[in-house]
Amino acid sequence: MAISTITEAEILFGLESKPAAPRLRRSVEELFGTLQILASDSNAAYAYGRLRARLAAAGKSLAALDMLLAAHALSANAVLVTHDKAFLQITASLNVIDWATDL
Repeated sequence: MAISTITEAEILFGLESKPAAPRLRRSVEELFGTLQILASDSNAAYAYGRLRARLAAAGKSLAALDMLLAAHALSANAVLVTHDKAFLQITASLNVIDWATDL
């Protein structure tokens, strides 16, 4: 199982917002130690450019970080596990699983 550095950054931001939660921080750091953390790269950047252009042409969009996550998943041929329905409508080539209903 893996997460993107984009997801890692968002989780770390959340932890910084909760400085009085050291147990939560330790738990997250332990979890990170069990996961492969995938760094974004030039392939993800190219996927982002293609995806954003395709969505703009179709009159669709995603939030900035969501677009980066989708592009990273596409470039890594990874399954994107989320509960955000916005990802379901962006492209048929993105493999999305809803953790709340599909797992």
